[in-house]
Amino acid sequence: MDRRELVDSSSSQNVNTTIVRISARGTSGSRFGVELSDGSFFCVRADFLLEKRLNKGLECAPALVAELEREDALLACREKGLELLARREHCRKELELKLRQRDFDPVRIERVLDEFQRLGLLDDLRFAQKRAALRVKRRNLGYSALVADLCSKGISAATAKEAVADAVTEADFEAALSREAEKLARKSSITKEKMIAALQRKGFRWAEIRHVVQAFFD
Repeated sequence: MDRRELVDSSSSQNVNTTIVRISARGTSGSRFGVELSDGSFFCVRADFLLEKRLNKGLECAPALVAELEREDALLACREKGLELLARREHCRKELELKLRQRDFDPVRIERVLDEFQRLGLLDDLRFAQKRAALRVKRRNLGYSALVADLCSKGISAATAKEAVADAVTEADFEAALSREAEKLARKSSITKEKMIAALQRKGFRWAEIRHVVQAFFD
């Protein structure tokens, strides 16, 4: 290889890619697509676009391309999180697990979840209150089973207890116990002992169960 070929080869290796197109994505004006001269394409937030002063024709050094890649991955994680939240309420742990199952980077997941909490999109207490109010009616759960159910979703014990205290009344528990006892009483094989055991598994205390059971067997 002669000197001219060496110079040409060296020059070609040092040429950075350039931005050939920047286009809005969607109608909100919060996301933009950035296309590079090598054919790569990245989605970025509007504030990232402004912060990095991206514009058509700008040369992108490898460090900037790496930043575009990270921003694109972060935005993809954020959008998937928003999509999941649009379907129904999630607690933080539940949403984290779903994003991990989709192979998003754990560090990016934490950033996204922190942002969602700041914006009020994620709220473990709110999630727990709604779930508690629903489960006591649909599953006829007593206090201890209801707290355990919330903890199984990733809610802390303290938050679970607070949520149950806020969202479920004594009347709710009494109605749930009555419904469950009536359902059990319809079984031909039910005995007093079996009913007591079944209601205890549902999270009701003996002091609550005793009078209800007596109504069916005494």
